[in-house]
Amino acid sequence: MSRPSRLTEVMTEKIGGRLREETYRALVDRGFPSRAAFTITVRVHRGGGLAKDAMQLRGLSRLLEYLSGGGAFDRLFVGKYAFVHAPVVEELLLRGVLREPDVLPLYLSRPDVERRLSALQAGMGPMDLVRG
Repeated sequence: MSRPSRLTEVMTEKIGGRLREETYRALVDRGFPSRAAFTITVRVHRGGGLAKDAMQLRGLSRLLEYLSGGGAFDRLFVGKYAFVHAPVVEELLLRGVLREPDVLPLYLSRPDVERRLSALQAGMGPMDLVRG
């Protein structure tokens, strides 16, 4: 039998209990990287974080749906609006009522961003993002 990894030892020390270890092992067995499995396990077994996680997952799912439906990522920097309003924002841009953002995040100029955005637009789901 192999010695448990330091991450497993820390996870057991920090949050203890057999049920937590089983959650961690189940995630690793399903292909999650150790660090991601640890983070998910901590969030699942501590109180108070699940409602926020559910809301963020809903937002992420909507973002992925928007991108896979042909939505342009850079359009999201025009202002704060719901995805359902994206067609209206697009129309207002075309009419000159709104203008393109003056500044975009620096990370959009990195060479790997176009490839990653293309993968998202091809229809990746939230689980695809976790698995890398």
